[in-house]
Amino acid sequence: MIKVPGWREVYAGFLEEVTEKIDLNLVTDVSVGTFRISGDYLNSMRKRLPENEIAWYPYVIKNGVAQYTEDDDKAMQDYVCGLLEKHIGREKIFKWN
Repeated sequence: MIKVPGWREVYAGFLEEVTEKIDLNLVTDVSVGTFRISGDYLNSMRKRLPENEIAWYPYVIKNGVAQYTEDDDKAMQDYVCGLLEKHIGREKIFKWN
């Protein structure tokens, strides 16, 4: 997931559309995670895409990986997992942490 303005509404709408078109009972599992990228590649992106909002988000660098804060990551994953649990068993949902 990418933290865009109104991300809750964006991902709720996205999941609504997905569940209208795909029977989640037939899905083996779902992985949920937020955007992360190596710090080196992020620096390269910033040079090549100087006006890209995703590239210039103020990420936290942890072990060489640019990512959202732990609070933002948890909030986003918990929200989407909560939406998914209305359609698929919790045991089929895996978080990237």
